Amino acid sequence: MNRIVYLVLLNLILQSCQTKQPGFTGTYKGAEDESFWTIELLNDSTFEYRTEGHIGNSITTGTLIFRGDTIYLEPTTGHGFSNRKAFINNNDSCLIELDYIIRDNQKISRDFCKERTENWTSNHWNLETMTPIKRKL
Repeated sequence: MNRIVYLVLLNLILQSCQTKQPGFTGTYKGAEDESFWTIELLNDSTFEYRTEGHIGNSITTGTLIFRGDTIYLEPTTGHGFSNRKAFINNNDSCLIELDYIIRDNQKISRDFCKERTENWTSNHWNLETMTPIKRKL
């Protein structure tokens, strides 16, 4: 009887220690300046990153690496990007890209969101304060 209790406890401990993949899977979309991006995060820890528009049309696939709320896209095939890309998960609905440009002395990046259907336009974010920035028209 004691062995059964120990085995059950050991099984419960092992299951609780397993690293579980966060629920980041799904399709994230973004657009800017007549360029469109789609990031598909798949359940098997792989991704597909598609670009269309003035920057060219490409498909890049690879492996996902999860570290806390950061997702790294490690490319294995394609020409959309050649080095690892990093994103911060924002409320499980958007990914904020950690690549940035400097504008008005701020590190500015864009997001890719799940719920975009007709208007894919990405929001801009100040990466130092992690706050959205209103676009200048």
